Amino acid sequence: MKRITLPAPDVERAGEALWRAWVAHVLLDTFPGGRVPPTIADGYAIQHAMVRASGLPAVGWKIGATNRVAQQMLSLPGPVSGRLLAPFCFESPARLPASDFTIRALEPEIAFRLAVDLPPRDAPYSVVQVAGAVASAHPALEIPDTRLRDWDTLGASAFIADNSAAGRFVLGPAVGNWRERDLAAIDARLVINGRTVAEGSGADVLGGPLLALAWLANHLPDYGDHLRAGDLVTTGTCTPIRRAAPGDHVIADFGDFGSARVQFE
Repeated sequence: MKRITLPAPDVERAGEALWRAWVAHVLLDTFPGGRVPPTIADGYAIQHAMVRASGLPAVGWKIGATNRVAQQMLSLPGPVSGRLLAPFCFESPARLPASDFTIRALEPEIAFRLAVDLPPRDAPYSVVQVAGAVASAHPALEIPDTRLRDWDTLGASAFIADNSAAGRFVLGPAVGNWRERDLAAIDARLVINGRTVAEGSGADVLGGPLLALAWLANHLPDYGDHLRAGDLVTTGTCTPIRRAAPGDHVIADFGDFGSARVQFE
């Protein structure tokens, strides 16, 4: 496991403050305690503390910054992970209050549900091995959100501590023939109120969604966790990120792979 440098009480206080901001739908002007976590490991420790402070069950994981555009925009060295909390995950089509969000970012994604555990081990998991651990694949729409006013400039450790900007998650229906598909070749469109505002493909996610899933399987043990049977994993945006306004109807459209939809009320 990576070494945490912050004292445990500081980690817990920061996690609790971030969770209070989440519940209140407010933006913090400074990082809790006035000090940005000094290392990536400290950022993940605070993220875990925020999840503990919520008291809510986690149902899986988000992978963020799986393409270079997102990494450059957020000054991140590579992909990051966050937790998906049960009350903030919805089946498509969903209707969500716009007031529950601070930024309402939009990310069309391909998601997986795990069939078996992928416990820590010495050898890294391959793409073939993680694909074999998948129960189902889905079109999805992640709606990242933040508790930090300067979320895009505070650096990687603060972004990670803020649950890697996890907000809400909308899951589309399972795709029956997904193992016969080249997931990297699937086209994605982000549609707002009937107009396409962004386009991309599965290849924009670390070269393919299963490559992102393998990254997560090998990443989590460094921070004291691992993938488990039943976990949902959303693998990162297939298009450039856009934002929604109150009243918008949004579709993450993957053609014959399916779609995920949300109406902001």
